[in-house]
Order: sequence, then structure tokens, then C-alpha cells
Amino acid sequence: MKLAFPRLYNLSSNKTGRVCDFYKNGRWFLKFRRALGHQDLVVWEALMDLLEEVHLNNSHDVVKWALEKSGTFTTKSMYRWLSHRGVINKRLQHIWQSRLPMKLKVFLWQISHNRLQTGVVLKKRNWKGNHLCNICGQPETADHIFFECIVARFLWVCFKEALGWDRAPTGW
Repeated sequence: MKLAFPRLYNLSSNKTGRVCDFYKNGRWFLKFRRALGHQDLVVWEALMDLLEEVHLNNSHDVVKWALEKSGTFTTKSMYRWLSHRGVINKRLQHIWQSRLPMKLKVFLWQISHNRLQTGVVLKKRNWKGNHLCNICGQPETADHIFFECIVARFLWVCFKEALGWDRAPTGW
């Protein structure tokens, strides 16, 4: 209640009570230090709407980790939630599970997360050098180096012809 309804929490007379202390015979009993005003009543109604769905019983509480189907905490699920809010990138998951050398996996991860030390990225970190491509003069990004630069496009066309592809890739 302190986090979700701070206004009601400040007005409550029992700030240290447990949930079961406020639930008797299927009804909620909360005591406040003073009568609730109009704005307080609106917040109270919102709280009661939430509590309407709650049904307490005498069984013990069980802690379950909501980010895993098994209900147990894993650092992997916590990292995934902190870095991507729980969204799993299937393309990168295939890369990590592949039999590629670790250096190549890390390199592909860096490309997909724009972490390569390109001229544009280095310039954002106050690099003194030139952020433009030495060959064509365009800003040096990962996409430019691997797909947009004239040399990269030439190499992709060579691969396309040699391997019989329908088309050459144009981006990550």
C-alpha cells in the first residue's frame, strides 16, 4: 500500500499491519487517522476495485519467481529482464546456441547491439580521429562498413554470384 497508494498509507492508523490483519470475515477493514476527503475517496475506490479480486485463505505464502515458468529465480532470467524487459531475441539466441567460435558469437552480438568500435561510436566518446569512412567519406557505422560502403557492396555481389544467391544482404 505504501508504494501503490501512498496517500492512503500516510492516512492509515496501522502502518505496520499485515494484510491478514485488515481482512476479517470476507471484508476489508482499514482504519484511518481522519475522515477521507473527496480525492481520498477516489483513491479508496481504486484500492477497493483491486482488492475485490483478492481472496485470502489460511495457507502459507509461497514465493514464486514470475520471470521463469518453474517459479524459481535464475540470474539468466533477471539479466534478460533487466536488459531487454524479458523479450527474447530469437535470432541472437540461435547465434549463442550455434557451434561458432566464441569470438565470432561476441562479434555478431556487438554488431546487433551497435557496440563495434566504429568511427561514429568512437566520436560519441570524444575520439579525436575522423569518424568518416576512409574509402567513400560517409559516416563509419557498422551497417556502413559491412553493407553500405562500395567495397562491402562489391564483396556481397561477389558472394552472390559465387554462391548463386538470389540477392545480396543489405543490412544486419
